[in-house]
Amino acid sequence: MTSHDLQRRRPGFSLVEVLIALMVLAAGVVVVMSTFTAATLGVQKARNGRIAADAGSSLIDQMRAAGINSLNYANFPADFQIPAPGNPSTQVGTGHLVIIPVYEGEQMPVYFEITVTTRVTGTRGTSANAKLVTYIAPR
Repeated sequence: MTSHDLQRRRPGFSLVEVLIALMVLAAGVVVVMSTFTAATLGVQKARNGRIAADAGSSLIDQMRAAGINSLNYANFPADFQIPAPGNPSTQVGTGHLVIIPVYEGEQMPVYFEITVTTRVTGTRGTSANAKLVTYIAPR
């Protein structure tokens, strides 16, 4: 064997093989990082959706507690702000309330149809909406 043959059979990786391996590894890291980013944004959107739904549900609970004679826009404004959970001084969204009295031939409303639409603003596609419809009748 010549010294030239020994150089060819030396164990290890060539520079080209190392560069290819690094490119494959970098591509894998990019895929994993983008998955984490998407998951983080999905969690934030779900959180905002929960805040929006909770705000609407809370308003409906207040309306039920107030009773049918108090269902008006003086007591419950048509447009309202949604505070951040745990920090009422920070606004995170808005809401809109529609109160529709249903008479069915009576002088007084038989029941009210209540629609609450809420929107919590977010960044990078994490905004969320909720729409709740319920009916409130006298007890």
